[in-house]
Amino acid sequence: MEGARGHPWAFGAPRRAVPVWPPYALLVLVGLAVLAPIGFLVSGSLRDAPLGDPGRMSLVNYLALAGGARDLVVVVLRTFGISLAAVLGGFVFGLTLSWLVGRTNVPAASFLEAVLTLPLYIPPLLLAVGWAMLAAPRVGLLNVATRRLFGIELLNVYSAGGVIWYLMVFSIAFHLSFAAGAFRAFDASLEEAGRVSGARPRAVLAKIVVPLLFPVLSGAFLYSFVRSFEAFEGPLLLGLQAGVKMISVEIYDLVQNRLPPEYPTASAMGVLSIGLLLPLTWYQWHLLERRSYVILGGRGYRAASYDLGAWKVPAFLLCIAVTVVLVVLPISQLVLGSLTRFFGIFQAGFTWDHYREVLSNGQLLRALRNSAILASIGASLSLLLGGLIAYVVARSRSVPRGLRMALNFLSWLPLTVPGIVLALGFLWFYAFSPLPLYATRTGLVVAYIIIVLPLVVRAMVGAFSQISSELEEAGRVSGARWSRTIVAVLLPLVWPSALIAWILAFVNIVRDLSTSVLLVPPGQPVFSTALLELWGRGRIEQVCALSVLVMVPMLLARYLVGRLQAYEIRMRSMAR
Repeated sequence: MEGARGHPWAFGAPRRAVPVWPPYALLVLVGLAVLAPIGFLVSGSLRDAPLGDPGRMSLVNYLALAGGARDLVVVVLRTFGISLAAVLGGFVFGLTLSWLVGRTNVPAASFLEAVLTLPLYIPPLLLAVGWAMLAAPRVGLLNVATRRLFGIELLNVYSAGGVIWYLMVFSIAFHLSFAAGAFRAFDASLEEAGRVSGARPRAVLAKIVVPLLFPVLSGAFLYSFVRSFEAFEGPLLLGLQAGVKMISVEIYDLVQNRLPPEYPTASAMGVLSIGLLLPLTWYQWHLLERRSYVILGGRGYRAASYDLGAWKVPAFLLCIAVTVVLVVLPISQLVLGSLTRFFGIFQAGFTWDHYREVLSNGQLLRALRNSAILASIGASLSLLLGGLIAYVVARSRSVPRGLRMALNFLSWLPLTVPGIVLALGFLWFYAFSPLPLYATRTGLVVAYIIIVLPLVVRAMVGAFSQISSELEEAGRVSGARWSRTIVAVLLPLVWPSALIAWILAFVNIVRDLSTSVLLVPPGQPVFSTALLELWGRGRIEQVCALSVLVMVPMLLARYLVGRLQAYEIRMRSMAR
């Protein structure tokens, strides 16, 4: 550690002072942005009147939920059960794959990791559509194949099992994105020290590896569970048709499929979901706050990979098989579906007509344009806000510790709130706000910023924490102002992380459906709502064509993130 002191990428840099009042102003701004929709959601759940009508404060909505306690318990237990089953499967497969690509000499490890994490970049609605087309009863491509080969149909994606499978695909990607880097960065000298002292491999694993990686692994498990619990797109497309409702879909049903919409009752269910997720989110935040200090060695750090020997080829084939099943199959189905004249009828030949129809459809082009513009604005503003929060949290020891922790937790809090619940909160907020935000693109951008804020803050905290404070100190000694030091010293060093954060924020905004479906202004669709409308109208071939057009920039985003991450790893290796 001492050997790296003074290097711009040195770890453990002490926090530096910032002007006194901005952190407090930042706390007020973040508190209002994050807590206002939650507060209005709680208030809305206690009203006996529709959205926009003040009404009276009452417990009638909670009493209505209690009156249907049996149905409510079924929905809650089903949501917990499906989420847990998906995450357990994702944990086992995700950690196995993480160890193989991050700690062994399996061929093409970087490529496999990039492809296996693609579900985090592809809009969830696209994968749900892909799996619906692959494993639908009678017409699904896999069922058609098994029926012709064996005379039976094995799959039905419109079921609880189908929802579990869909969520497990994302859970594997979540675990891989968390754990592969942890396995890769683990200091091999710690394991060697255990073996030299006479410990057996199992003892080394149980007493050294697992305790040190526990914050990362358990944090990944909890994060994956929370995201599965909040999931909306897959349960909507795959579960609703079979009567398998999760909490997010139940809330959507109360708002979109009831006349009049039951906003207060949906809000009460939203408050319940926040109450269920808040303890898990707090513990997950606590665990992940420790992740930077548990896996990296200091001076003398050395990474090493296991030689799989004769198992190298089987391990590689396993990774390839998982990649094909989880990623290649649904994407290939979307591409194939976009080129067939009629879905499932290959004898009719192939055509580009569906792409021409999409590219000549003014409503769809408007949706793509809106998504690109709103995602760019939302990603940029979230990076500005998240960067300021991260700087105060990671580098300012002059700011009281309580304020830093409050900022940090407030920036993490939106993960507690499912997207559709957050959208409900913003609806209540905008309905009573003096600002003209209701049913506007500005209001939608504000919600997008809050959705991606946790991701941006985590990325920027990691970047700021790894830069030596001596460079800032040199700038101040030379007479530069605080703002000048930030621009001239820090930004040139953190730009790769900032660009990664911006790309991830952009991708996650484009991917979002659960928030957009309630907040999108009339006549101003975004990609996800336009795709859902096409699916509802049965325009499957156009759904596939639009999906493929959007996947291309998403794949490019994954490639750019991979290159930037590789650049950061090289820079940090030079610093050791």
